[in-house]
Amino acid sequence: MSDLIDSDFARAATSAWGHCVSEPRLVAHRENTVFDVLLSNGTRAAMRIHRRDSLDLADIETELIWSEALSDAGTPCPRPIRTVDGALVARWSDRLVTMVRWIDAPPVSHSQADPLSLMYRLGSCLAAFHMAADGLSLCPVPRRTWKSPDLIGGTPRWGGFWENSTLDKSERSFLLEARNRARTDLGAISHPDVGLIHADTLRENVLDDGRQLWLIDFDDSGWGYRGYDLGTALVQMLDSPNLSDRRSALVEGYLARRPGADGTVEKIPLFILIRGLVTAGWIVSRAPRDDPRQRLYAERALAAARLYLSG
Repeated sequence: MSDLIDSDFARAATSAWGHCVSEPRLVAHRENTVFDVLLSNGTRAAMRIHRRDSLDLADIETELIWSEALSDAGTPCPRPIRTVDGALVARWSDRLVTMVRWIDAPPVSHSQADPLSLMYRLGSCLAAFHMAADGLSLCPVPRRTWKSPDLIGGTPRWGGFWENSTLDKSERSFLLEARNRARTDLGAISHPDVGLIHADTLRENVLDDGRQLWLIDFDDSGWGYRGYDLGTALVQMLDSPNLSDRRSALVEGYLARRPGADGTVEKIPLFILIRGLVTAGWIVSRAPRDDPRQRLYAERALAAARLYLSG
């Protein structure tokens, strides 16, 4: 079977949740294949069919344990739907399948009429999420880490940016210089703000229903620097003429909900750089060499490095 899952496969896989009552609608085919389904009990859900080379069963289960606990704590995030047997993950054919409640809201747009208000709300949302995560009373649940070696070490978890074929020799050297500076500056933080993070707070993973923002897609969540979530939230805006104002609004919203985190928000430029480097390596193994995204992520890393090294 090809990586592109059809609706017949999706319909059959819903049997673990009691079947669906209408044709599953394909809504995304990226890291996972996602369908909009209406279950037989009337619940609308987002069905994720995980790619073959996806994380293993234990990794997916721990993601859903966390998001279920966060939902119970009041965090606006997708609540997992357990199978009729009470499991968080089902296996159908050669795929792992999960289900979460549908959130009827579009992704945020950073070009909307009031982007500064959006950034304030996003800062507040991330602060509330971090505090809720700190308040969970779960038994230890293993999750991946997003520490310095995972992000900018010699063998980063998502691959090395220096292997991006669109970089010329001088660009590669420049990014390696920036990486070395980031390692030094990250290591100099005496008391890093570390806890459960989302680790992928891009605009496509933040929904806005008009009343509140929702964080979705906790695939990459784990233990890491809180500033990484803030830097990731800004990395797509490096070419914005009012980047500084957007960063200030994000910081204001974050500190309004989580006062005392000044040390975290001061390091946002460092984490913008780190996220830029991380994704320039991430794309290498996930797209053909001639895919335009290879250069897009390389240029984003270069822009983040220029911004950081210029002070």
